[in-house]
Order: sequence, then structure tokens, then C-alpha cells
Amino acid sequence: MWLDDLNELVGTLKERIKQHKDVLGKNETATRYALIDPLLTALGWDLQDPGQVRTEYNPDGTRGRRSDYTMFTSEDKKKPQLVIEAKKLGNPINDEVIEQTIAYCVKEGIPHFVVTNGSDWAIYKTSGDVHITEKRIVEFKLEAPTQNAVMKMLTLWRGNFESESPIVPIAPDRPVLQQAATSAPQPAAAAPPPSVQQPDRGIPLDEFSPGKGARPPATLLFPGGMEKNIAWWYEIQTSVVRWLIDTGRLAEADCPVKGPGGRYLVATSPNKRNGGKFGSSKQIDSFFIDAVGSVSFHIKAAKEILKARNVDLSDVRVVMET
Repeated sequence: MWLDDLNELVGTLKERIKQHKDVLGKNETATRYALIDPLLTALGWDLQDPGQVRTEYNPDGTRGRRSDYTMFTSEDKKKPQLVIEAKKLGNPINDEVIEQTIAYCVKEGIPHFVVTNGSDWAIYKTSGDVHITEKRIVEFKLEAPTQNAVMKMLTLWRGNFESESPIVPIAPDRPVLQQAATSAPQPAAAAPPPSVQQPDRGIPLDEFSPGKGARPPATLLFPGGMEKNIAWWYEIQTSVVRWLIDTGRLAEADCPVKGPGGRYLVATSPNKRNGGKFGSSKQIDSFFIDAVGSVSFHIKAAKEILKARNVDLSDVRVVMET
């Protein structure tokens, strides 16, 4: 099966990193050849087809900035959907690199980008007047547990970019993907990905009830493989909203999302029901939540937002820091 092949490849790449870390850590070209190219190929990208992938690409044909990989879909081979910024193994994926790539993508109108050093991969969307961390869709490490890494890397599957709403972690029952399948048939080479099951980690959100003084959970796991790291309690809400947006489950027309008593939990402006301002608004694309509240409020608000969008709370899992 295709997923078995992908698992096997990840194992091979992990061993390659272990054996040749010194060589790959000194040479970006070697990192691309040994780690990045094989993974992109396994995810459906034909690196030898300029209609899909162009390396060192500059759309203006000038001496300006060139992207390491520029990816095109079969629908519009003149409009890139994704660029990949490659670094040599071990180079950190820092904010400076990400900001430079965002600036390039904004200038060229490219909606998504990836920054990778061959082992660490981070996938971002370009749009949105939000912090860099809010632009990140998913990240994974080849050296992490194989099942977890494989599930996340399916976000880069080429067929995902053939739809009108790409770069959403793979979920076979996601409405947006079903719609894309009827409105824009996939080319034969881009076969649908296999079903990916959520790993049995953490506890279901509907069973999550932290004790007094508890620290925020480390991670929220969503159906389809998206993971969001949590540092503050309010990020449970922002993570839920981000996942709903990226999976086509939340639109501006669905707002305001109200909780018990009519309190605005998600709105398209940082305003309460009575017209007053949120105590501390947090923006996720064109949506806002109020970050003021107790621990129990943030958890309850996240649950109410999900229920309002018909999401089963047992499908969202909470992983505590170990």
C-alpha cells in the first residue's frame, strides 16, 4: 500500500540522517538530494516535470530572489501554489527565514510555503495579518515517531493542491475535499491518499477537566492530523478556530458563534454582544475571540465552538506535557 511505502521511506530517511549527519549538515544541495527530493517525490511531485516543479525559480527572470522549489498544479501551471525554502540539515527554521519567505510569497502572490532543513518541516499559509505562529498550518520532524510524521506530511500530498482549498491536513471525510472532487477532477497521477487514522494519544476533549492550578495541555490533536501546540489557556480557543477555518467548517457567515447566555465566542470584529470591546481580543484571520476568562471558561468556550460547528468533541484529543 502507498502508506506503507511512505512509512518505509521515512524510516530510510531517518537512518540516512543518522549515518550522514555530518555531510548533510555542511551542504544544502546534499540535504536536498538525500532528504527533501525523495520525500517530495513520494508525495506525488514529479521533480523532473517543469510543469509541476521548478528549482531556483525567479518569475521575473531577473537576478532577484530565487525559490529553491516552486510548485505548480495541473490546473494553472503559470501560477505557483507553493514554494519550498530549503536549508542544510541542522540549520534552524527561525523567524528571520520565515519572514523573508513570507515577504517573497506576498510579493509573488503565492498562497503557501514550506521551510525545511530536511528533517524539520513547517508548512505555512501566506495570508492573514497575524503572528507567524498563527500562519503555521502543520509541522513535523522526520526523526519523530514515524506514524505521526507520516500523517502530517500527507498535507504536502500534491493532490491536496489541486483543490480550491489546499493545504488542509488530509481528512477523507472533509466536505471541502469532497466538493473539490466533483468540481475539479484530479489527474490520474494524483490518486487519493489512503485513510489516515488519528493516533491514540491523549484524552478526548469532552473528558478533559483539569484540576486547580493545572498547566495548559501541550498539544491539541484534531481529526485529519493537524496538531496545535498550546502555551496559554486561551490558545485552546484559537487553535479550535484555526482548525475550523482551515477545514472549511467556519466562515464569516457563521458568526457570531454564541455560547450559553448569548456570549460571543467567535466574531468577525472584537466586539461583545452589547457592543463593548473584548477584554483582550485575539485575531485568527478575519475572526476574533475574547482571551479574557478563567481556565474553565477557555475549555468550555472551545467545546461550545466545536459543538456549534457540529464537531464531535470526542474526535479532538488533548495531550498533556509529560
